[in-house]
Amino acid sequence: MLTSYAEFERIYGDAQDLAIGKDGAAVANYTAHAARAFFDNGGKQLFVVRVAAGETPPRAASTRTSAEDTETPEPPEPEPPRTSRGSRASRRHRRR
Repeated sequence: MLTSYAEFERIYGDAQDLAIGKDGAAVANYTAHAARAFFDNGGKQLFVVRVAAGETPPRAASTRTSAEDTETPEPPEPEPPRTSRGSRASRRHRRR
């Protein structure tokens, strides 16, 4: 949840055009413009969700050359596989 446009910029980048596709074609950053308009018109809490097809890893969307003021969280560590020891009933059955 975001509570200001400055917070949006810190996490998602500014309103500069986005580089989309393999050729890096410039496309207007409509999400950033919408976020700015939302807060400029009195919006208080904005929820932003990244949606991507397949297993595309997230990357910076802005065409800026420097991302020094943004934070990129590390992906969570995968959980180790769980081992199945069976239920209590099956353990009691094996003891007999």
